[in-house]
Amino acid sequence: MAPRSCLTLLAALTLTAMLAACSDGPIYVYSDDGVLLPKQAGAGLVPRLQENWLIPDVPTPVGFQPVTSMCYASFDGNARTITHVYQGRTHLSDAVRFFRQNLRDPALGWTFEGMGSTDNGVHILDYTKGPEALQVRIRTENDLTTLNIEIVSRGLVSAY
Repeated sequence: MAPRSCLTLLAALTLTAMLAACSDGPIYVYSDDGVLLPKQAGAGLVPRLQENWLIPDVPTPVGFQPVTSMCYASFDGNARTITHVYQGRTHLSDAVRFFRQNLRDPALGWTFEGMGSTDNGVHILDYTKGPEALQVRIRTENDLTTLNIEIVSRGLVSAY
């Protein structure tokens, strides 16, 4: 082989090896706030310890981080108005199962009202408790699962 042909072949083999190595490498996923999110270890999700929940009666899964730039809360004397966004890495079905299982705890006081989904794949879970309505919207895209949690006065539910 001519030296030029050997160099071309060597370059092609090196590039192929590099591309193969890249495709099996780790995938890094970051929240909208720039926090590196770990890959879920094992099947299913488990709740954080209750003292680490940012909303005292809504569990959050281990490995999910709040997107603090998209979280706020207020209280009007009757009901809370809370919007929290969390991001992590899991399957959509595991996130839905997490809330269906954990929000049924009678100590939390939520009553399941229904479940649905949108055309663009967002799963929606609706709950009520006293004067409040809770809606959990779950979306997975590009290995990133986003949880939108909203609590509003039941009188404002139609605003969803």
